[in-house]
Amino acid sequence: MEVNSFTVPTERNKNKENRYKLIEKKREMFLVEMMLQTKDKEIERLADHNELRQTGLHCSELMLETDTSSFLEFFAKIQDETKEAGKDLDKKKKHKAKLQDELRRL
Repeated sequence: MEVNSFTVPTERNKNKENRYKLIEKKREMFLVEMMLQTKDKEIERLADHNELRQTGLHCSELMLETDTSSFLEFFAKIQDETKEAGKDLDKKKKHKAKLQDELRRL
């Protein structure tokens, strides 16, 4: 087709199809790239979440060990105090019995 001595190229059907296929392929590549980016972000988010949980778990384990050792020390202290109190009670009972024997003799 000629207009004022200029030739305007008309697009052929084959070129149109190739262009649409190219556009469709680029769209698919873009969507795949977006999907991969989303997947990578999600993997990173889950890895960060896992790391936080592991850190929290480690801190909890340390706290549990500390609490356990504190409780065991407290329990040992209470046992010692109980033994001492039992010994004192036995001494007082013996002393009382001795005094009662002395009173009966008088």
